[in-house]
Order: sequence, then C-alpha cells, then structure tokens
Amino acid sequence: MDGNDVEAVFEAAAEACERARRGGGPTLIEAVTMRMHGHGAHDDQRYVPKEMFEMWSRRDPIDRYGEKLEAAGYDISAIRDSVREELERETEWALAQAMPDPSTAVEGVFADADPELGDGHSPWSRWSRQEVPDHA
Repeated sequence: MDGNDVEAVFEAAAEACERARRGGGPTLIEAVTMRMHGHGAHDDQRYVPKEMFEMWSRRDPIDRYGEKLEAAGYDISAIRDSVREELERETEWALAQAMPDPSTAVEGVFADADPELGDGHSPWSRWSRQEVPDHA
C-alpha cells in the first residue's frame, strides 16, 4: 500500500485492529514509503540518488493530505496554527516538569512474574533480571 497516503494507512491499520479484535491474529501491513532523513546526525544520505529523493519529496504525506483537505474546503492554515500552538504548549509543559529521580529508572520496566509465563526462574524466561548462563 501507499505508505504516504494518510487515509490508506489509517484504513489498513483500522482493518488490522478489527481483524485482531475478532480473533483473526496479527496482520502484516506493508506501507511503502521512504525515510527522508538519515539514520542519525552522521548520515547525510549521500547514497540516495537525487532523483529518488526529489520524487519522494513530492509525495510528502503531510503536504498531500493538506492539499486534499484544502480542496475539500478546510482551512489548512488554521489547522497548522492550531497544531503548532498545541505542540508549543505541550512542549513548554513537558520541559517545565521535574526530571525523574534516576534511582527509579528500572521501576515498572521488568516483570517479576506473569500468570501465564511463571515466576521468571525458568532458564528460558526473559521476565527476570537475573543473568541466564550461556549454555552454548
């Protein structure tokens, strides 16, 4: 599917969720898109052909959906302003919060036991912080 089509991605994800809720199991969604930035700050994407980058730039999902909404009569400027204001407000709130106590870093990260998987003492269990000896 077109991974740059906002509505197509939403529909595929909604169908997968409904299928799972009905007991149909997991769904693999192949959303074809392109990562427009490098893997990290060190990656300038010199290896991406300029033509490919330009083609995918024209398919930007936010721009495409904005054009679709604008054609349907929505005020895109007002939507963008509203989103920008919300992001700024929430960012300010987040930055104003106290930093967490480092001693709590592992709280809630590991399960001590699971009703179905046991108490974490089995050698194959990943539920315990204890080291499992390598029997290679």
